[in-house]
Amino acid sequence: MAKKIPNRATRRALSARPPRAQALAMAKLIRDRLTRLEKVIERLLFPVLGQFSPKVGSPDQPREDATLPRFVSARLEAIELHLIEIFDDVELDGALEVIGRRVSKKNGTELQRVVGIAIRQADQGIGAQLEGFRQINVQRIKSLAGQELVQITQLLQASEGQGLRVEVLRKQIQERFSVTKGKADLLARDQTLTLNAQIARNRQTNLGIESYVWTTSGDDRVRDGTAGPLDHAILDGETFRWDNAPDVGDGRRLHPGEDFQCRCTAFPVLPELA
Repeated sequence: MAKKIPNRATRRALSARPPRAQALAMAKLIRDRLTRLEKVIERLLFPVLGQFSPKVGSPDQPREDATLPRFVSARLEAIELHLIEIFDDVELDGALEVIGRRVSKKNGTELQRVVGIAIRQADQGIGAQLEGFRQINVQRIKSLAGQELVQITQLLQASEGQGLRVEVLRKQIQERFSVTKGKADLLARDQTLTLNAQIARNRQTNLGIESYVWTTSGDDRVRDGTAGPLDHAILDGETFRWDNAPDVGDGRRLHPGEDFQCRCTAFPVLPELA
């Protein structure tokens, strides 16, 4: 008699776990560099914040395009040089390579546990996926840091036009870093989940597995259907083919783990379960 696809509870117990440790490692990678940049700004910029006289516009129309004094612009240029050094391409690439390989190793261990067979032959194409992960995220991390410096420059320009006190400006800059570090956490979690999903799809299809059962984590953070009939809780337990991704809403066709911050997994439907 043919085996049956495990029930929901069993699937959740057996399914691959999301790469939490790797997400935390990537978040730390970005946060540590943002902290270094923050300290550079504190050292180079904060001491001169009170040395220029704001040219205040009218209360209703502050001069957001105010030109910064040359000595402030010089400090910003120096900070930009430090930013390039702190967010070095080679260092980021090397660190992301380690994280990507750990995501892949964990994914392989989890899949082998689920399918019960050796999966070495299933690694074709994963090298390219890891390379794409590194390249994309080096640029995303650098862009995140670059946007931080742009925001700080805009805050200074607004201060020049609005006459903000030094204490207020300092607090706004510190708050900017807090927001950006939060974005770093989201980026790290999303990108490691996405890489994990891509590798899972690649390995399963390389093994000849054509279908999977959409399996959610079963907690209160699962998209619960309130935003539409095709949210992830609705998809839970449904079987889909790898060559035909389901509609997850708004016409977007994605597999488990490919949606933003998605922790769902694809429980493989082995030939004996089909």
